[in-house]
Amino acid sequence: MKIIHTSDWHLGQTWDRHPRTDEFKKFLDWMLQIVVDENADCLLVAGDVFDKSNPLAAVQALYYEFLTKIMTTGAGCQTVIVAGNHDSAALLDAPRELLNRLKINVIGKPDVDNELIEVKGKSGNTELLIAAVPFLHDGILRTVDVGDSQETLEQKSIDGMRKHYKDVCDKAEQVRQQTTGGEKIPLVTTGHLFVRGATTTETIKNDFNVGSLGNVGADIFPDNIDYVALGHLHVPQQVAKKETIRYSGSPIPMSFDEAEQEKSVVCIEFNGRTPSIKLIPIPKFSNVIRISGNLDEIKTKFENVKEFDGATYVEVNYTGEEFLPDINELVRDVAPEVVRNNGLMRIRNDNLQTLHRLNAEPEVKLEEMTPVNVFERLMENEKNETLPKKQLMNLYKEVVSSINDN
Repeated sequence: MKIIHTSDWHLGQTWDRHPRTDEFKKFLDWMLQIVVDENADCLLVAGDVFDKSNPLAAVQALYYEFLTKIMTTGAGCQTVIVAGNHDSAALLDAPRELLNRLKINVIGKPDVDNELIEVKGKSGNTELLIAAVPFLHDGILRTVDVGDSQETLEQKSIDGMRKHYKDVCDKAEQVRQQTTGGEKIPLVTTGHLFVRGATTTETIKNDFNVGSLGNVGADIFPDNIDYVALGHLHVPQQVAKKETIRYSGSPIPMSFDEAEQEKSVVCIEFNGRTPSIKLIPIPKFSNVIRISGNLDEIKTKFENVKEFDGATYVEVNYTGEEFLPDINELVRDVAPEVVRNNGLMRIRNDNLQTLHRLNAEPEVKLEEMTPVNVFERLMENEKNETLPKKQLMNLYKEVVSSINDN
């Protein structure tokens, strides 16, 4: 059995209101071709299909167009999709009964009884088991009792997650025992969470509603699992030095933090329960560049920016010692045409002398902040030190998560 593991598409994401529809279309076309070229038996999407819980109709159309194409040209490939923390579980689940009949399994809301998926081979027999676990937020993993400390709440969440994975993997083990030759059927599970020790970016650190699950160890996954397909972190990587526990990463850069990353999807081919793993590089569908220096250095680096068939996004970080109040205009004047006409340019001024003279923090636009970011600012500025700020923060995240799930 051959599986393609991907995640964190974030369909509908914009960059400073700059639409990225063309990039998403190119990626989805490429993804479909990879499924065909690799003759994949299963495409596994480990969460964050959409960037927002209420994606625009045009964004949803892009998603359903892809599902239609993979159903008709995917050479019998079964598609398994789970919700991430950016997705609305209810929105993904709505057409589930229809999609199930088309070899497309979608799991939005966590439910152990629905998460085990059997993938049939050409013989018609079960040849792969998938524990399709979506994003698990604190609200479904634990109960809150009066007097619970923050440490107690975090441990309850971790225990709840461990139990959830054990329960669904126990069901998989029962299927193995009831199937002739079942001991050779591989078990793959998904997860949309932050596993301790993994590499992340500043953007993900500030992402909303990961609850206390940034402190979960890889040992929460039962030993009978043969591959763990993770989503949530945008950096492609293996976890805990284990080849079989992996984040596929996002397919396109979602922030300037990801400018230098090589993007890829993971191809897993099983011989019995032994996986062979390779990374398939994703071509660049946009040009994402970070430039820093004084004005002369910025101008020189701009000269090396090449023409690109697609959008070009540039973050310019002015670090010169000279105080230049009109730095934005100066940088735009020396920017090449490819940047001015076909993309986006964000200019930052990291000159500490400038910041000191202005006596102000760098501007943060409200549209760039999540609801949790706003609440964090509120807590930071709250002068009442007797308030249990950390506990309030986590409770607020649970509320936001519950709203998104519904």
